[in-house]
Amino acid sequence: MKFDTRDKKPKLYGLLIPTGIAAAVVAFLIVRDAERNAITICAVMAALCVVTIAGLLWALREQIRYNPYSYNTIIYSGFALFVLYILITYLLLIVFILQMPERAAEPDLVLHILLDSAKRYMFYTSPFLLVFSAALCISNISLIRHEGRRLVNILGIVLSFLLLGGIVFLFAFDFYASGSEFEVMIHDLIINLFAAIYLYFECMLIGTIIAGVIAAKSEPAPDRDFIIILGCGIQKDGKPTPLL
Repeated sequence: MKFDTRDKKPKLYGLLIPTGIAAAVVAFLIVRDAERNAITICAVMAALCVVTIAGLLWALREQIRYNPYSYNTIIYSGFALFVLYILITYLLLIVFILQMPERAAEPDLVLHILLDSAKRYMFYTSPFLLVFSAALCISNISLIRHEGRRLVNILGIVLSFLLLGGIVFLFAFDFYASGSEFEVMIHDLIINLFAAIYLYFECMLIGTIIAGVIAAKSEPAPDRDFIIILGCGIQKDGKPTPLL
């Protein structure tokens, strides 16, 4: 496998063109008649998602070809997964409008479906997060047994509790909304914004797993008589640590 990122890093500037075109078309349709053009708007956004996913997958393939150990593999795969969630949302919204065209005349309902989508996906993926958090916690306990109790060795446990805490917060806070219409709107805005950010980082987490699998499958040249291990320090006397 050839590694050379100096002049061959994939560039995604080309995605700015379809993004600009889609933004202009959607703005024109909204100004003209947002309710009557709801399906067209969703179709344009779904097409943009398809183009974006294709561009990200192309960039991922090119990045793997030249350097599979780059953080770009995490960004490209994770963001492609995040855009896939958005694509699914628009496709489901198109189906909803086709089945219930009279409801499409309710802009608040369509906007609510879009904003509420991240929360639903977060609920759907919660089993994966539970399993991942448990595995990460067990892995860090094993690390502590070998390396001792240090701050850097408990970061995985902290991350697992943050992941679980995010799910608990969403489940608990989502069912308590009372007060004026404005207060309920602020509540829903906070919940949906939190779910979208959480979902984005969840996709990046999955991207990290994908990047790790890709890097593990790459085979170094067999004519080397040395190995470099990154991420594991050595003791002050030069001996390897228990984990290493």
